[in-house]
Amino acid sequence: MAEITKISTPTANPPHRFAFADRARWWWLFWFGLFLFFFSGFQITLFGVTFTTIALDWAFMAEWWPFISRGVIITLQIALVSIVGATVLALISALARLSRIAPLYSLAGIYISLMRGTPLFLQVLFIYLALPQIGIVLDAYSSGVLALSLNYGAYMSEIFRAGIPGRRLRP
Repeated sequence: MAEITKISTPTANPPHRFAFADRARWWWLFWFGLFLFFFSGFQITLFGVTFTTIALDWAFMAEWWPFISRGVIITLQIALVSIVGATVLALISALARLSRIAPLYSLAGIYISLMRGTPLFLQVLFIYLALPQIGIVLDAYSSGVLALSLNYGAYMSEIFRAGIPGRRLRP
């Protein structure tokens, strides 16, 4: 009968002093501290060269904070609404580009090529300034949302179109 012998296996390398999450936290702390330093207003002279960091005017910030915070909120609203609109447009145009219906395929192709081929700034100007010339008047908020939705919808459409055929659905 054969004997069972124990074979000693080498142990894994000892763990690093800090796990990845701990190291990442230290790096986050480092970058945050560096960010704060850049806005601290310090002046440092190294080897005869004077470096000055940015000094924020806190009195100005306190005075204008209601306007700044309102601008941040409006910006986030425009971004969120535009993302939702872009996702809907992207899904519809990606499915149209994958369809075998020629008018849908060509219309989606024109939309994607036109939106991806012109700069976003030009699209914003066109929607806000040129559309009123033909009777379509939109306020600034709606113009911004429409321009961002159309532009990002075209880019997202190509991402969706590329991903749809590669996905196999299980029965």
